[in-house]
Amino acid sequence: MTTSENTIQATIILDSGSFLTDEEANGKTYSEVGYFTPHIAVYIDGEKKDDVLPGKLGTGCREIKVRKYDASGNEVATGITLSDCLLKYLLRLHTVYGHMVHPEKVKFDCIFQFNSGHFCSSKVKARNFREYNGKSHQETGQKKPVGEIAHDIAIHFELAPGETLKLMCDDNQIWSSGNLGSIRKRLDIEILADNSTAEMYYREGLKLMGQNYWLPNQGGDPPPNWVHGGPAGGGN
Repeated sequence: MTTSENTIQATIILDSGSFLTDEEANGKTYSEVGYFTPHIAVYIDGEKKDDVLPGKLGTGCREIKVRKYDASGNEVATGITLSDCLLKYLLRLHTVYGHMVHPEKVKFDCIFQFNSGHFCSSKVKARNFREYNGKSHQETGQKKPVGEIAHDIAIHFELAPGETLKLMCDDNQIWSSGNLGSIRKRLDIEILADNSTAEMYYREGLKLMGQNYWLPNQGGDPPPNWVHGGPAGGGN
């Protein structure tokens, strides 16, 4: 594919989040990602833009649609694609638990829905998990290395002149790349979550019913993803 010199390379980076759909197994053309306390940071041609979107993006399982629009204002819903690297290194939670574990979708503050973009892993590193008692929340002493897993999911878009990315909620625009001013080559949008939310992804966001649970070694490591052939972990 030939890229015009006027095309903007736009990337949305998920530094956290939990995939709630199973695109590969079910043939879905969209992806849903659950987040706790998300906020965004924007970089235009490598420079951070301040005061892009004040405060957090919402609570109470708020659905935020990430949409691409053409120069005429028509939605471009081409469906998502998944890189081989992401599929190879995405950690399935049943690998950790030995059985299926499901998310509590209503527990998340926001659900981001994508209906276009190419999903990739921008970082792969090893991860160890520790088991905790489901009632006392104390470590049991059991540890489980899971090898290399995907972190920092990047969703890539190409924006031709006049095309925009928008965040929509209840058919209302809450953010648009069209309001950022001049962009020459690159637009990077990080959807961020505090490191303090790690246990929310691995414990409170799962239907565990009081059973023992597993947490990753701390230090800004990823929350789980539920996708592609079963519950999965990856992300931060």
